[in-house]
Amino acid sequence: MSKSANRNPYKRGNYKDAFAWMQKQGVVTRSALVKFLMGKGLKATAAAGTAAVLLSPREKDSKRGSCLGNYSARGESYFMEPLKKVTGEEKRFRLRYRKVVLARRVYKRVALEVKQEKTVKKAVKVKAKAKKAKKATAKAKVIKAPAAATAPAPAPEAAPAPAPEAAKVETTETPA
Repeated sequence: MSKSANRNPYKRGNYKDAFAWMQKQGVVTRSALVKFLMGKGLKATAAAGTAAVLLSPREKDSKRGSCLGNYSARGESYFMEPLKKVTGEEKRFRLRYRKVVLARRVYKRVALEVKQEKTVKKAVKVKAKAKKAKKATAKAKVIKAPAAATAPAPAPEAAPAPAPEAAKVETTETPA
């Protein structure tokens, strides 16, 4: 195995820094890796996620999944060997390099595009259904409107108009 095979597979960022730290350590624990990442300025949740990615590659496939580990991990060139757990201590992992570099796993964007296409089609159907429902309610309102307009509304009774002041003068004379 040549020295070039033991290079850091990560090019930049937190993964690169953490992997370089793991190379120096040789044997690491999850909490030590998280502590290192938090010292680099990551929040606890981000540090735990990064540690999970870096520690995920294994030597062989298992019932739980691919030996390449998390999709973000570059598990084609290295794996983490779980060491025997000592009672009362945290589980430890040893960094190992693969003798034969595996084929890199590539995220299939085709599946993503199909899923997005289905989502778009579903959105179009929902929009069309809403438009149809809106038209139906508009029709119902139009039909009801003329029926309500043909029925005469009850007119309020007109009160007698008050007589002008001059007309109210009473006369005592009788007509001849």
